[in-house]
Amino acid sequence: MNKTKDKLYCVYVHVFPNKKKYVGKTSKPLRARWDGGLGYAGQWDMCNAVLKYGWDNIKHYIVADGLCEHEAALLEAYLIKKWKTCTKSYGYNMILPAVDGLDSFNPGEIKIKDLMQKKFYICNLFDLF
Repeated sequence: MNKTKDKLYCVYVHVFPNKKKYVGKTSKPLRARWDGGLGYAGQWDMCNAVLKYGWDNIKHYIVADGLCEHEAALLEAYLIKKWKTCTKSYGYNMILPAVDGLDSFNPGEIKIKDLMQKKFYICNLFDLF
């Protein structure tokens, strides 16, 4: 059994007081990934924003949980592209990940096999615009 393929991922968004966003995905526990803002040590613009505003003043949203790696990669890339978070005036993402199927991706098409396992928080997205 390949443990990498069995991992479940979540997609999340950080919204800063300046309205800029950072979109990410992880299979780690969120507390470990975020590490109170220290989990972004190599991303200088975001680190500076965390220092400027303080981690507790940044809003943190879980967009979806319980996704396979490809679903998470598609949703992450879709949101980065939609919100232009690779553009410095809109966000802190450094790159738009290259993901097969992104051009035709519709987040409503993610198949939910087990509603108890996959949790979608899309309603939170309306708060982000």
